[in-house]
Formats: sequence, C-alpha cells, structure tokens
Amino acid sequence: MNDELTPSERAALRARIVGGAHGIKPVGAHRNAWIAGSVAAAMVVAIAGGVAVTSTLSAPEIATTPSPSPTVTAAPVPVPTPTATPTQEPVVLPRGSAPFDGACDNVIDGADLDAAAGMKMGRVGPDWIDSAATVRGGIECLWYSSEEYSAAFVEVGVFPDGQQPTNPALVQDPGCRDNYGRLLCTRQGAADGMNAWVRISSVRGDVVSAGADRVLDAVLSRISRYPVGVAATALPTWWSAPDCARVAEVIDAESLSLPDVTVEKVDATSGRDGACRVAAPSEDIYASWSATVSVIAGGAVNVPSIAAAGGQRTDVAGAAEAYWVSWHDGIDGGGSEVLAVSDGENLLLVDVPFNLLPAGGDLPRATTIAQKVLPLL
Repeated sequence: MNDELTPSERAALRARIVGGAHGIKPVGAHRNAWIAGSVAAAMVVAIAGGVAVTSTLSAPEIATTPSPSPTVTAAPVPVPTPTATPTQEPVVLPRGSAPFDGACDNVIDGADLDAAAGMKMGRVGPDWIDSAATVRGGIECLWYSSEEYSAAFVEVGVFPDGQQPTNPALVQDPGCRDNYGRLLCTRQGAADGMNAWVRISSVRGDVVSAGADRVLDAVLSRISRYPVGVAATALPTWWSAPDCARVAEVIDAESLSLPDVTVEKVDATSGRDGACRVAAPSEDIYASWSATVSVIAGGAVNVPSIAAAGGQRTDVAGAAEAYWVSWHDGIDGGGSEVLAVSDGENLLLVDVPFNLLPAGGDLPRATTIAQKVLPLL
C-alpha cells in the first residue's frame, strides 16, 4: 500500500480492488484443473510406460528373423511282407486202379489152381486189363481146363469194400450146388479192405469143395503183397449205357453191307448189363454175323494196356483214339476182335466174335457202328 494516501483514499482504493476481484472469472480454477489432469495423464503414461519397459526388459528376446523349422524324421512304418499264398494243387480224382497190379498171374499160383480143380488149368480172356473191373477198383480172372475141353473152370473176383464184381454170377451165397451134372462151389472172404469171391466147378467133384477153400485162402494171402484196388470217382461226364432202342434207329443193314440187322438188349446175367447186340441172323451159320456194343464209364484208364496188348491204332470219327485188337481163349479157337473207342475218359467197345466171313470185313462194320453210336452217348 502507498503510505502517502489518506485513510479515506486508502479505503476507496481497497473498495475498488475488492469489487473488481468479484467480477473476474475463475480462470485459475480451470487452469489448475487442466494442469492436474495433464499431470495425472503424464503419470499414467509414465506408469504404463514403466510397466511396458519393465515387461520388455524382463521378457526374453523375441527373434525377429523366422527360425527354420526343425526337420521331423518320420518313424518308418513297417510294411507287412505279403504272405505268399500257397499254390493249391489241383484235386486229382482217382480214375480207378486194380489190385494185384492188374495181373491175374499175381492173384494165385498156377499150382494152387491145378490142385483145386484136379487138372491143368489155363487163363482165358483178353491180354489187356479189364476196364470194367478197374473202374470199380477190382479185378476178375477166369481159368479153364487146358488139356480137357470144358472139364473145369475157376473164376475169381477181388474188389474193395462197397464194390461188387461185374459178373453177377460171382455174387452168390457161399456153398455147393449142382451145375448141369457137375458140382459148383462158391466162397467169399475178406482181407486188407478187399473182398474176394470164388467160383469153381469140375468133373472132379471130389476135389471141388476143398478146392474152393484152397483158392480163397491163396487169394486172400496175396492181397497184401500189392497195392489195394481203388474205385474211380464217378464224374458227370461219364457215359451211360447205350439205349438199344435208339441204337436200332441209327443202325441200318445197308451201311453194314448186310441183308438185314436186328438190335436187342443183352441179358444182364451175361455180366454185360446195358450192352446191345447188333446181329445179322441167317439160316446159314457161315453167313451170320454179330457184334456186341457196350460202354465202360471211365474205362479209358486202361486204354494204354489195350495198345500194349497189340492194339492197332485206327481212325473213328468223333473219337480221341481207337484201337482194333483181338484175343484168343487158347482152348477151342474162341475169342473175338474188339474195336476200343475212347473220348479220353470213357470207353466204347464193339466186340465182334470170330466168324467165317471174309477177313477184313469186321473192322469197317465195327467202325460204322461206333461212329453211329458215339453221338448217342
């Protein structure tokens, strides 16, 4: 204050100052508030910055250049080794095999035969193996008296269990009976899974019964010396027996160069059930002619033995192979010529008995018959 002013002047001056102060806006308050806000903001920023800096300093350094990814080596996956599929062997079905290696000489010793019949005996029949018996796993053999005409015979059949001889006459109840004034005895026995049938007849009736026992014992004792017979397994492709009525429809006399022909079914008791006889009957016995037609289902198994027995290869239309072969009974000039025709599995036989017609006429006729019958099978 100015000490030179009078008290009244000083009072007036004080009044103006106080009055002017009341008219001034409170700028300072706003300014102080802005300053305080600025300081607070600065502190927040500073605090935040400090935290950020602190965090940055305490954290590990972050690489700015991408690091190469580590190479991951995959564990090898074991590849299973393919198991080789075993090659399946084709199933080979049995075609039939005969006991005694298919040889009648192995069935019984000649000395036993002679003693059983009371006289010298000799085998009768073809030199090849009988397919009809082989297909059933068996063998059939026939012997006749060789020094005295038709004085005795011995017949033997050996077949595996479940099979029977092809000749029904062999299958009779064991025992002895009259046979046209001669004694006929039959026997049956078994060994090693095989069954044997025996028939024997002789003018020496005193030896027949004991002879039948002797033959049976001898045959049974020899079975184990050879592989047993095995029957063939039937197949859908096996032929059936020819229908004689149909055979009669396709066979004509002109094609056989004969005046007339007849066809009839052969009696089953002959052991050739299902066979057909083609005949040219004549009142003149020297002009008659006949042939028997039969089928052996699965019979091709023994075609090699037919060739080995002297079979002559010949041509038959529709056949895989064919042989013309003959056999003699060695007793009284009996026997026949046979055309054996095969499709590779079955066997067709055209059997022509020896006759007095000109030589060479039988094969052409037998061939004609075979070619007409084959399409029917």
